[in-house]
Amino acid sequence: MRKITAVLLAMVGCTALTLGPAWTPRPSAAVARHASTPALPALAAPLVRSFADGKPNDDIAVIPRARAIVVAQEAGQRALVLDEATGRQLAVIHVFTGARHVAVDTALRRIYLPDEYSGTLFVGRYGDGWTHLHVATIRLDQQRPHAAAVDPRTHRVYVTNEASGTVSVVDGGARRVVATVAVGRGPGGIGVDPRSGRIYVVLVREDRVVVLDGATRRIVQAIPVERFPTHLAVDDRTGRAFIVNTTAGSLSRIDGARGTAAPPLAVEAQPYNVVVDSARGLVFVAGTTTPQIIVVDSRRLSVRGVLRLDMIPGALGLDSVRRLLVVGGAHRPRVEEFSYGGL
Repeated sequence: MRKITAVLLAMVGCTALTLGPAWTPRPSAAVARHASTPALPALAAPLVRSFADGKPNDDIAVIPRARAIVVAQEAGQRALVLDEATGRQLAVIHVFTGARHVAVDTALRRIYLPDEYSGTLFVGRYGDGWTHLHVATIRLDQQRPHAAAVDPRTHRVYVTNEASGTVSVVDGGARRVVATVAVGRGPGGIGVDPRSGRIYVVLVREDRVVVLDGATRRIVQAIPVERFPTHLAVDDRTGRAFIVNTTAGSLSRIDGARGTAAPPLAVEAQPYNVVVDSARGLVFVAGTTTPQIIVVDSRRLSVRGVLRLDMIPGALGLDSVRRLLVVGGAHRPRVEEFSYGGL
């Protein structure tokens, strides 16, 4: 509850003193459905590795070719690069104030970290090894940069700026801002469909998702979803986006080409994280209140079952090559890897 309350406070740009308890998420009709939902079948995904990483975890990006995990830790004002096989710390990127999200361009070998309270995008460039990690900064001139996504074809980096209501477009190769696009109130999670060049942006304060054309940088669709959407993941095979609606306790699936949304699926009381394995047609959803991962069939948009954990997940990452689900603890400074190949 502390994490989602902090997110609510951050999205409206206020302090706990001015908002008070009125901004605590209230149970909605969608949340109430979970009380009467039959117990979900337990799925088996063996724990492969578990290692401590010093601080609670906010986001994870996996670099399969380098066999590395990048963990954003807002409380530590840093991102750690960990060896996927051993958990050994390979490198660390320190930021000014705190980075809640991370994105990676594997072709350019660059790690992107929006620094929330300095208006800066940190860029870590890595080589064959991690001994010499070059770190640079890009000034966005926007308020509260939050999340980032990379188009692997164009090497453009898209950064949502919560307080400014904009998306910054960064040339990853030249390391400079090439455009700033107004999108609406409270842009949060963001994702790219590399096949079409569409960019999906969650508008937390408007309960909808806008779709940008990457070539023209114009909004081509605005699709309503349920209450308080926060983050999303894009299926790069189908071009569909999966959005977690945190207050509504549901998962939305939208088609940016058609501008349509499937009926939302009840998944968790407060879902907050989502990742997609496009090849296997699986969506993994984690909440902020329960130690479990909901597994969804992406094609049928139906719940397959639940993976039980011993900690509340704060971050999710995916190594789809080795079929590893990487989970970072929300309150526990630990990263765990689960093999989901048998699902």
